[in-house]
Amino acid sequence: MRIAVSTLPSTAPASQLYFDPTYYSNLNSEYLADDMSEFMHSEAFATEVKRELATGRDLDVDVNTIINSTRTKKTHRFIDVTVMSATPGDGKEIADSITRILNDQPRLAQYLAALNAYGTSMKVISLPETHRANSPTGLISEIALRTLIGLLIGIALAFLLDYLDTSVRSRDEVEDLLRLPVLGTIPSTSKRGMAV
Repeated sequence: MRIAVSTLPSTAPASQLYFDPTYYSNLNSEYLADDMSEFMHSEAFATEVKRELATGRDLDVDVNTIINSTRTKKTHRFIDVTVMSATPGDGKEIADSITRILNDQPRLAQYLAALNAYGTSMKVISLPETHRANSPTGLISEIALRTLIGLLIGIALAFLLDYLDTSVRSRDEVEDLLRLPVLGTIPSTSKRGMAV
């Protein structure tokens, strides 16, 4: 799921501005997104999710399970949340519970007072989706398949480069190419055999 965090620019109507309110509004939004991203890894947030699951869905999920299964990635004013669980159903329930908590801003404001201070708006812009994660055997077979494909492409590329190479490598190739006998060759010398 993806969450957008924004704050409204605040200006006093009678005051003279020495700063750009939009810039500071965006900056506040980024700081709040940082705070929310960290808060979503906390025991307090996991306890809220556990409480919401117990009252709303009659599910009992351990707080440590919620903490360990929730991952966040912050990009500017957006937070991407990933929930990994043993079953898709559990993951979906935890993600839906997180969505409901994030949509209840007064509930979150008891932990982050800044949510009420700056006219903050948090919106879930991408709802949770369930994806199948790779199992260890699936991951190993995917790595093996990608390695095999890479080797085949490398070998094919080597043969293609050899086929497209127009340089002459031997005396026989010169005679075949020119249809004339070779009168003489210049011997190759190695750097080790040269006298100084």
